[in-house]
Amino acid sequence: MHFKVDIDDPEQGIDSLKLSTALEDERKACQVKIINAINKAYEKFDEIILFHGYLNLPKYINFLVQVSESEFGQEYLRNNINVEQIKSLVDIYNEKQTYDVMYSIVHLFVNISYLSEDATKYFIENGVHNTLISMNIPKEIEYYKDYFRLIYNLTSVEPEIYEEQQVIILLKQLVRADAIRKQFGLKSLTNIFRQKIFSNSTVNISVLDLLHKILLSNDGTVRETVAWFVHFQLEGNEARFFLSDICRSQIMNEFVDSLFKCDNSVLVNIILSIFSRIVIFNIGEYVEKLFNSDVLEAALNLVTHENVGEYALCLVNNFMAADNNYLEYCLSQNFHANSLDVFDNGNVRVKQECIRAWLIINDLGNSLQANTVLNEFVIEKIIDFLSSDSEEDFLVYGLSLLIKLCDKEPKFAEMFDLSDFDNIQDQESEKIQELYQVIVDRMSPEE
Repeated sequence: MHFKVDIDDPEQGIDSLKLSTALEDERKACQVKIINAINKAYEKFDEIILFHGYLNLPKYINFLVQVSESEFGQEYLRNNINVEQIKSLVDIYNEKQTYDVMYSIVHLFVNISYLSEDATKYFIENGVHNTLISMNIPKEIEYYKDYFRLIYNLTSVEPEIYEEQQVIILLKQLVRADAIRKQFGLKSLTNIFRQKIFSNSTVNISVLDLLHKILLSNDGTVRETVAWFVHFQLEGNEARFFLSDICRSQIMNEFVDSLFKCDNSVLVNIILSIFSRIVIFNIGEYVEKLFNSDVLEAALNLVTHENVGEYALCLVNNFMAADNNYLEYCLSQNFHANSLDVFDNGNVRVKQECIRAWLIINDLGNSLQANTVLNEFVIEKIIDFLSSDSEEDFLVYGLSLLIKLCDKEPKFAEMFDLSDFDNIQDQESEKIQELYQVIVDRMSPEE
């Protein structure tokens, strides 16, 4: 099995299937020729351009692309790539050659950036990301994907390489794209939105207006991705800068409408999570705006929904913790009875939120409310919960609530014994062990 790879005929390329299935001695012979071809292509790129001119440039670029996509070529590049070898490629790229050459180089840079972080840093240091933004987003889907894959790979190494106005340029171009391209482009920009907090309200509003226009797409995945973008901005410590801009933007009305439609559980969960963040920050006018938009009522109705219950519970809990008026409203809507039902049928996260809800009712509700809803049925649920594989914070909530309820009503302690706490004894948390010891002391007979 013989096949020739010659730098003088780069269009022939490399048949990776033959390469991977060749006999070992044949494969080694081929590798020598391939290595020579790769080295000549990289190390003598300037010489190639000098003698062959730019007319033949696409052939050489495509040869390097084929190298970077073959199994052996990837192995070679991963072990031997030298950023100096790609200097000429970056220079040619930054000169903005013909359309085909530019996007062939983008394709090559994508493949190289998957293989070498050093090469990716070199791209950034030499302005590849800026040249990329100055190009028009290609119409052809394959070029389009490479364009945004490179943005994703560059921002995976340096998330903050793009200025705010550059992000706006990208979003403006996505507004005009079809659903498939919107979806792919938005996902490729997630690194930027995970890391960058826009502290300028003017920029925020521009970004949000563009996201709103993209959100109007009827494509469900596009809408989900836009919601994630907003969610990312609310995760950081500086989220308060972005919060009021979100609440004043048109995008909030779209989120409220989507919540009531409830036709996409993934989107609804993201929106519920966004609203939870708004309530956690407890900026009064916006929490009240959500309440007046019947968002709390919608969340109460969604508590029993199989796919979104845990996020609805979290939002309800945040409302109750924010203001006693919201707590009273929730109890008036029979939230307590629903929480008992969903606890029995819910996953661990649902059970955790139920425990948190009952703790909020106990700590913030008035005595009559707490005594009415926190009864022996709740004690049974807490004991069941403490034997589950739950997060540490919520086990602390459960133990704290159990102690508080037993303090109010000593007869509750008769409903369990120390054997119900085997799971708690195995926990390493000092706080959990401290609370467990309180229960042990309460249950021990007085001397």
